[in-house]
Amino acid sequence: MACTHIIMWVSGVMRVHILIERGVSIDTNRVASHYFAETIPTLIAGLCQMNDSTAKIDAFDMKILSAMQNDATLSQRDLAEKIGLSQNACWRRLQRLHSLGLIRGSHSDIDLKALGFDLTVFVMIRTRHHSKEWSEGFRAHVERLPEVIDFYRIGGDWDYLIKVVTKGMSGYDAFYQKLITNFDLATVTGFFSMEAIINNRPVDLTRLR
Repeated sequence: MACTHIIMWVSGVMRVHILIERGVSIDTNRVASHYFAETIPTLIAGLCQMNDSTAKIDAFDMKILSAMQNDATLSQRDLAEKIGLSQNACWRRLQRLHSLGLIRGSHSDIDLKALGFDLTVFVMIRTRHHSKEWSEGFRAHVERLPEVIDFYRIGGDWDYLIKVVTKGMSGYDAFYQKLITNFDLATVTGFFSMEAIINNRPVDLTRLR
């Protein structure tokens, strides 16, 4: 649709240019008014429609996203077989999902406890300060702490939630001391995880269809 409008617009401009060269009297103001009032808006609408259709996600795209979410190590061949497409078609769809920003990377699920990181703590923080300058400074401070794996600004009685993974209680204490250094925090409370019942479970994308 958008291509058709582009061709029509270019053809119209060329016809006007030819008539002017032949000495035909043309009301250029009227012509310009017509193109800006009718042709250009139609062209823009066509381009917007094309962009909307480009971003449309169908059932095959959802299958690709679900499969990659569960196992990002799947080869292109295995992924294509899993969702019922040819390898070429699957590759094109995968590249499109990357370009749309729906797939932002891949990660490996590492056994942190096997490496000694055996303590997970959910840290709740309440602060007296809510200015933009203070918030940006505190955000940058927390982002520099390597023990932090998740960090949220939240609503309710608390202001921030931080998920921390450390090597035992001594590791958490070291993190805590770094956290409160040079920052006035009203309350800091740590909730220690006894067991991870559900952890990083893939989102059920079928709910979005």
